[in-house]
Amino acid sequence: MTDIFTHIDQITPAWLTSCLQGHGLLSNGHVVSLSGREETTAIGSVICHITVHYSEDATPSAPRQLFLKSGSSDETGNDDWRGEVAFYSHIATENAPFAVPCYHAAYVPQPAQFHLLLADLSATHARAQWPLPATHQQLEQAIDCLAQLHTSW
Repeated sequence: MTDIFTHIDQITPAWLTSCLQGHGLLSNGHVVSLSGREETTAIGSVICHITVHYSEDATPSAPRQLFLKSGSSDETGNDDWRGEVAFYSHIATENAPFAVPCYHAAYVPQPAQFHLLLADLSATHARAQWPLPATHQQLEQAIDCLAQLHTSW
């Protein structure tokens, strides 16, 4: 059974330490605690900006901010969630410079649940407000990103 994190309090410091070590981001030290704020988006996902607190001997470059996106439903299957997890699990890993770094992704179809643990880019990127359409600048950025992704193939 794959663990699905739908709330920040389900992620333990030990699990996050192991996850970050597995990605080569934490060679020294460990996660002491994490904190964050959750909000529900207009399209049904829960997002959380996570602040990670490390031991004093932790790798200085280890990420201090993470982004958790998750969803849970009583329904069986959700193609949108499955597709997003597949993107971050397969396509984004092969084209890392052009995608948001993903540290963990999981999906289960019954009941439909998913999570993505991503780098938090909120310091440099703004989230499009729902309902769309996005601004002209946001659309240009999305097109540029897709063009870079396709060019890498």
